[in-house]
Parts: sequence; C-alpha cells; structure tokens
Amino acid sequence: MFRSLDGGDSWDLVPGISNHDHARKWQPGNGGLCMHTIIRDGNRVHLGISTGGHYLSEDGGETFRASNQGVGAGFAPDPYPEFGQCVHKIARQDAAPGRLYMQNHGGWADWTGPGGPRPDIGVLRSDDYGQSWRSIAKGLPSDFGFPIVVHPHDANTVYVMPLEPATRSVQAARQRVAQRKWRRVVEPARTWVAEEAELLHRPARRDGHRSAQITCTLLRHDDRSAVDREGGW
Repeated sequence: MFRSLDGGDSWDLVPGISNHDHARKWQPGNGGLCMHTIIRDGNRVHLGISTGGHYLSEDGGETFRASNQGVGAGFAPDPYPEFGQCVHKIARQDAAPGRLYMQNHGGWADWTGPGGPRPDIGVLRSDDYGQSWRSIAKGLPSDFGFPIVVHPHDANTVYVMPLEPATRSVQAARQRVAQRKWRRVVEPARTWVAEEAELLHRPARRDGHRSAQITCTLLRHDDRSAVDREGGW
C-alpha cells in the first residue's frame, strides 16, 4: 500500500502493512492477491485483503494488526484463523460510528471436507470498530458474494448481492438493523451487479464478448418498491 501527502504527485510505501510479518504468508485467491478495501475513520484505518483478512490500524496507518475475531475461512484447516480469510468487501457509514459490514467468502454450508460445513460465514457485522465480527447471513439465499454497501442516507440499511456459487445466479438483498431479516425486492436488477458477476465468473468468447445468462432479482426488507422510494442514492 502507498500513501500520498501531496494530492497524488508522489507516493510513499506504507511499511506498517506492506512489510507486515503476515505479508509473506498471504495467499492469492481466485482473483489473485488483492487489497480491495481501504477505509479511513479518524486515526483508524481498515483494510480488506483477499486472502489476508481484515487489518486494523489505530494510529493513522503507522502499524496494523489482524482483526478477524469471528471471521471464518471455509478453505482453511482452522475455521477461524488469525489471518488468511478471503474478505471480499468492507463497508461503513459515517452516521453509525463503530459499525462495519463485511462480505466474506461464504458458500461453505455444504462443505464435506476437513472441518465439516461452515455455514453463515459470508456476511458479517461489527459494532466495535472491527475488533470482533458476528454473522448476519441467516435468511440469505446464499452467503457468497462480492459487493456490500450501506445506504448513503440510512446507516441502518445494508445491501448485499448473494451469488449462488453453483449457478452464478445473482440476487440483491437488503437488511435493516431494526428488522434483522432479509427480504426480496420485486424489481429486476440487470445492473452493474450482474455485469460484475459476469465479468468475474463468465469466460470470454474468442470474439472478446461474454455470454449473459445471469438471473438477477432484488431482495429487500419491506413491501415498498425500489431504491428510489427509499430516498434515492
């Protein structure tokens, strides 16, 4: 990771994470080794790494430590390792200090290998600035996915895009903190979510085009229609 203090004209390595003791032990996932989430919250910095896990700095990025209590890994012998989880995305909203949401690599409910099934490890929530995490995945058609986002005008509403690993069909889900459940939205959602899933999981044909056979529906938490009736984005 690099940091710029002059608007991007020059960049310096951030040794606290780039030279971390764990760094040489991280392994690439199917998409390669990737730091895809950087969240700055005062002196706290949250990083999401696949496959490395969630790393937290509380001194402005000078030092980092793995902070993965409650974050599972379906592909590792230890179901809850100190680090090495395949975190796909982390999200927060300024109106809810201390609360974070995570889309982890789920899809292990039917795992029959060493360690047995590991259900509901894909969608998580923290209420203590990422010190610990707990599952909120129950009720989703799949806990495997990539995006996760908090509604920009409602810190109590979070959206995920469950992706069925076997069929690569994708849906969208919303959870409201007060209701603690996921519900389906009626409207179709052939949007960037489907495009992202297609890009990640569908091989290109020889002409460079990609086939599009992704079923996409929205899940929601009440019986109003879609996002534009919730105050918009």
